[in-house]
Amino acid sequence: MTATPTETAAVIGNIEEKSAGGSPPSGSGKVMNRRALVGTLALVAVGAAACRDGENAEDATGVKGNLAIPDPADISPEVLPLYEGSNNRDDGGSAPTTRVTRPGPTSSTTGARPTTTTRRTTTTRRTATTLAVTTTAPAMTSSTTAAPTTTSTTVAPTTTTTEPPPVVSTSLLATRVTFGSTPGVENDLSLLGASGWIEQQLGRSAPDPTVEALVSGFRTLNTTRQQAYQIRKDADDDVIRYELTHSALVRSTYSTHQLYEMMCHLWMDHFNINISGNGSYRHLAIDYQENVIRANAMGRFSDLLKATANSPAMMMYLDNYRSNANSSSGVNENYGRELLELHTLGIDRNDNQIYTEADVVGAALIMSGWSVETDRDSANYSDFRYRSNYHHTEAVSILGGAFSSAGLSGKAAGDALVDYLAKHPTTASHIAWKLARRFVSDTPSAALIASTAQVYLANDTQLIPTLRHLLNSTEMAQSDGLKFRRPFELMVASMRGLGTSLSVDPTSRAARVLRDRLNSLGQEPWRWEQPDGYADFSDPWINSDGMLRRWELSARLAHDNMTSSSDADQLLTDLNALRGSAATAGEVYDLMALRFGLGVLPPTLRDQQLALVDGVAADAASSIDDDELAELASYLLAHPIFQLR
Repeated sequence: MTATPTETAAVIGNIEEKSAGGSPPSGSGKVMNRRALVGTLALVAVGAAACRDGENAEDATGVKGNLAIPDPADISPEVLPLYEGSNNRDDGGSAPTTRVTRPGPTSSTTGARPTTTTRRTTTTRRTATTLAVTTTAPAMTSSTTAAPTTTSTTVAPTTTTTEPPPVVSTSLLATRVTFGSTPGVENDLSLLGASGWIEQQLGRSAPDPTVEALVSGFRTLNTTRQQAYQIRKDADDDVIRYELTHSALVRSTYSTHQLYEMMCHLWMDHFNINISGNGSYRHLAIDYQENVIRANAMGRFSDLLKATANSPAMMMYLDNYRSNANSSSGVNENYGRELLELHTLGIDRNDNQIYTEADVVGAALIMSGWSVETDRDSANYSDFRYRSNYHHTEAVSILGGAFSSAGLSGKAAGDALVDYLAKHPTTASHIAWKLARRFVSDTPSAALIASTAQVYLANDTQLIPTLRHLLNSTEMAQSDGLKFRRPFELMVASMRGLGTSLSVDPTSRAARVLRDRLNSLGQEPWRWEQPDGYADFSDPWINSDGMLRRWELSARLAHDNMTSSSDADQLLTDLNALRGSAATAGEVYDLMALRFGLGVLPPTLRDQQLALVDGVAADAASSIDDDELAELASYLLAHPIFQLR
């Protein structure tokens, strides 16, 4: 749902009404004056209305999926400019009018839960279209010197030079490849440069040991499947949910292995399971998160795919545990379909696919017998179990005979199919598109997908060289302003920017409040009902209610109003860090803007927002008290640029 002009007016009206008499987020009792934000919020709302997922919409100029910031004069003559100039923070190039850039020398609007449909239980038949898959990188034009043609007159040779490709800016990396910029990230980027920092993150391809020590006291994270079941049975059903959600928050907030954590979240969506609908097998989600997704997040995709196929959680979620080819009901097609449609070959941006309905049935037959031990009296209860009496024993061919199970017996047929699919050129394109959509834009180019797929195949599905190619690409360098923060990302970015003290106790009130907020915003980990995972493009998240919830979230975090002063584990802003070494009120504001990744904002905007807390830029920094500092922080966290990553 996108914000219409009527909804935009309603958003602004609601904000003004709250400014006049609503309950303030601040614990001090001072009503937050948000009039200075009306123009900013209007720009967010109108910009959101212009957003469309590139798969479904295209504007008159042919540009898809980008956020267009309208001319302030088109909204209100009183609206202030949102940023200085139109240049990227590091490369100095002009930004297209359809892209929001982080301005200044240092440089996804997300909403409420998208509409949910019921998980598929029947077969939806499609007309398959055979695609020609391109895996060759686009030709590169190099500098050449043409030999002169010899005539009666000597002609000097003409030399053509090629401009070096742009390098991704450190400011873009600080927000795009992390869950939010911090002084530590900025320091590493300053010391290492863009390329060096990318290599640092690629080298951190496993969990951060320091942060793992923080979550080591969680009851279920390091248990076996049987132990997790017993904890859930003896305690209550919520312990799994509590620890899954809070471990994701703690790790994303504190880990220095930010690229690794982002990859974990990418695969959590790509290979989604839903703990809400997993019934008595909800405990399997712990093993799935820790030993399947996180253990393989930056290794080889073929190993990750194999791990998901051998996971009891996946077999339960997609009903393959009861797929019996030798029963009267026959095989269950759910896993066979998603194995082809979501996990590997995919459906392209024009709704084409290279597999047929017969291939779906064939994949289901080959994977029949891949099940779970359901006998609670068994020592292997909840473990993966291959049931030979469920397996289809005759040879099966799919994809026009490109793969056949002839000569393979039992589970080996399924193992061979999974490995074959992982290394298929169409899978390479699908995974390249998923990675590019995560890190570059909602609508990555065909050339970038093709070149990334080639690297994927040339490196035996290894993800590190594939990511290295993608993150150092020209398209990545030119993608500032093209991705939006989803609710989880916005929450973590706000806490990282504010230096919020996050309790590691998953049973604390702070943990519960954050978990409930994520649920209301529509992105609590492992709670998406469909097998396709949470949307990683902007369109489904854009709506006025969601934007209001986002601004409220950031404001409450800034004002320490998410928890009560009587709580043992409060969510508290690091006010001293926000002040930094600023000498004046203007410097306080400017340093916070830089800390939040907003770059250098216009002095006019700074001065007006300082005036709302009775401040003047030239005043001493000490003239801004703690409540006023929190108020200024909430203004900055509502800025449109902060909605981007």
